Amino acid sequence: MSYQSRSLKKVYYHIVKGSRYILADERNKKKLLDIVLGIYKENDWEVCAFCVTDDGMYFVTEAREQDAVRHETKRAIDEFFIKCKEHIPQLRGIAPFLSAVSLKELDSMEAVAKYCREIHQLPVKAGYVNRIEDYWWSSYQTYAGTYDWNAVDCRLFLHFFSLNPETARQKLLYFHQ
Repeated sequence: MSYQSRSLKKVYYHIVKGSRYILADERNKKKLLDIVLGIYKENDWEVCAFCVTDDGMYFVTEAREQDAVRHETKRAIDEFFIKCKEHIPQLRGIAPFLSAVSLKELDSMEAVAKYCREIHQLPVKAGYVNRIEDYWWSSYQTYAGTYDWNAVDCRLFLHFFSLNPETARQKLLYFHQ
């Protein structure tokens, strides 16, 4: 199923690698996530899925101009890193965050679903939690209906399962098992 008829925007999977000295701190996860989600919201770019781990940030995003997304996000992340570097001695001499270490355009709804599920399963695979729903720093919370990360647009991923929101949510929860 193609998503292109839905919008002129393209869907991308990308990874922003970070420093464990920064992202292992829950407060920094929140600050950096707020910055990135704010950039997306301000520019009318959608975040379909995300997960923040101790070593990076993972996103499935929808935007018309991905280069603009990468540029604006990298600028904000580098600025955040510089502020952190002033207060964390272990960061001296470490290169800044690498924006879009991996960037891949997703050309089908099946690919979107695959990468959204992969992102949501990262905390379990990394050993942070035993169940996806126990990890706070993920858009899975919004899809499951337990927390509303208001910058997350669930429509694209949910429509993969059904146009009926409740049916889509049930199928999505089953898909993640």
